[in-house]
Amino acid sequence: MIKRTLFIAARIAAVFITLVAVVLVIMFTVNIILGTKPYIVSTDSMSDTLFKGDMIFVKEINPSGLKEGDIITYTMTNSNIVVTHRVVRIEEETGFIITKGDNNQSEDAPALPENLIGLYVYKIPGFKFLVKE
Repeated sequence: MIKRTLFIAARIAAVFITLVAVVLVIMFTVNIILGTKPYIVSTDSMSDTLFKGDMIFVKEINPSGLKEGDIITYTMTNSNIVVTHRVVRIEEETGFIITKGDNNQSEDAPALPENLIGLYVYKIPGFKFLVKE
């Protein structure tokens, strides 16, 4: 009886692992086709839209294609810190992109168009274990 239970448990685990592998292969194939890059959200500054540990996928976009309300990923000026926040406005004279986290009280420092990584496309939740506390 115990051998049969272990056998069934092993089969269930094998099926689960296979399904996860298939989903991952499909997910990364779709990303290659769509031209998106994955990033892990490391803070809750975009809660209720994006949460710490969400894997987000970002697609390259020309800064001229941005509009208010878009969620973008960019590197902070003079830094390697990657930020994903919502576009509040775009300053026409300078081209600076002004963003703000949905859960933040104030706007971010202006982002330079050349620091734009891309536009948020979609997310997969559940990768919080990858985020350092």
